[in-house]
Amino acid sequence: MAQIMSRVWRDAAEAVVAHVHASLPEDADLKARKRALRGAGWRAHQGTAWGRKMWGRVVREYLARYQPGLNPTDFPPTALDRANARLRSNQETHQ
Repeated sequence: MAQIMSRVWRDAAEAVVAHVHASLPEDADLKARKRALRGAGWRAHQGTAWGRKMWGRVVREYLARYQPGLNPTDFPPTALDRANARLRSNQETHQ
């Protein structure tokens, strides 16, 4: 169930990021990208916990493409990452 929920919210977040990206000029700097994304978050997560988790992850991945030396995996794992890791380890244990 957790993976299904995260996929739905991830798709919504990616769609909003793609829309914001299309509205920005190609030479937009990192600050302008952050500002545009900050205003669009509600459309993606609608205030839900799962949506906010996915929104944060998708935004980090997007901004990492425009900030030299930043890798989205450099961020500490989120609560969702930890929950998915526990789920995977439990599934491997019970197989």
